[in-house]
Amino acid sequence: MAVRSFAPHDHVLRKSSTAAGALLILGIIALAYIPALKAGFVWDDDSMLTGNIVLQPDGLYRSWFTTEQLNYWPVTWTNYRLEHVLWKENPTGYHATNILIHALCTLLLWRILVRLKIPVALPITLIFAVHPVNVESVAWVAQRKTILSMLFFLSSLAAYLKFDRTNKRRWYWMSVGLFVLAVLSKGTVVALPVVILMCVWWLRRTIKRSDVIRSLPFFAVSAVSSVLEIWFQYTKAIGADIVRSDSLPARIAGAGMAVWFYIYKALLPVHLVFIYPRWQIDPAKWFSWIPDLALLAVFGLCWRYRASWGRPVLFALGYFIVMLVPILGFFNTYFMRYSLVADHYQYAAIIGVIALATVGGSRLATRLIKPATGVPK
Repeated sequence: MAVRSFAPHDHVLRKSSTAAGALLILGIIALAYIPALKAGFVWDDDSMLTGNIVLQPDGLYRSWFTTEQLNYWPVTWTNYRLEHVLWKENPTGYHATNILIHALCTLLLWRILVRLKIPVALPITLIFAVHPVNVESVAWVAQRKTILSMLFFLSSLAAYLKFDRTNKRRWYWMSVGLFVLAVLSKGTVVALPVVILMCVWWLRRTIKRSDVIRSLPFFAVSAVSSVLEIWFQYTKAIGADIVRSDSLPARIAGAGMAVWFYIYKALLPVHLVFIYPRWQIDPAKWFSWIPDLALLAVFGLCWRYRASWGRPVLFALGYFIVMLVPILGFFNTYFMRYSLVADHYQYAAIIGVIALATVGGSRLATRLIKPATGVPK
């Protein structure tokens, strides 16, 4: 009888806690990003928005069914078209929408972390909400593609985790559909099927044959999107321009440097700039390979101790690197004519580093506090 009498009360407490957490997230985002509402259009906002084909009378058709756009992101272009009806050339409305999308992404992230039983899920989410590296993605109208694709990416992952828990097929097909919308917003979230398998491994410590089979439609969407993204980048966005002519060894060495650069900016977000100086990478020099070798060493050590402390590190850093792969320089993007790295490139990936640092810091603080308070370990 006692269990029955307390169960409804516990349910109410959980709902109240969830509502309080959501209000805290929304409040901190509102306070942090109020200045962005006063910002205008910058750099390529005109070509992405005011001068976009999609705003012309037949723009929607040309964006979905022709190759006239520089990139095949028809969901993002459609979003701009719908917003233009509301805001015209007033940048305030577009900035407000960016902030709203970021808030929705943050709320989804929180619920996913809770579902994955990640410790200190709310603090992780709050750090992501106001992390300085994310400002470029949220406060720059042209980065609507980045945050919109992230919104559908997280929605798809949340739906899949719901399917995994309930085995209701409608959640599975909803997840597939949301993933299609994600890659049609921006193709850099193509790693979702790998992330799904990683989450399954995290929850059950194993990946079954059925899990792999279920991931196949996601891999198919990812493959098609990757081909489209590469074709549009090389044929339309870049065209005859020379973005970079590095050899494959130089690109591999540069990828290792980029990973550590992003980790550094995630942990110590200082001296953030719009365009970072381009690196000069000489693969013939032995020290150019130190970043790659360091990464291999970290993952090798974590794999050796995967039954204990290495498991969360593998999961967090694995997610981080998997989400970065499309923009590590193995393939050219137009922006790389200016810089090989950018803050907005790690909007989706940064969650892994934030989670690892927050959980690690929390556990370290707990160990330090216990002896000081006399509480037995």
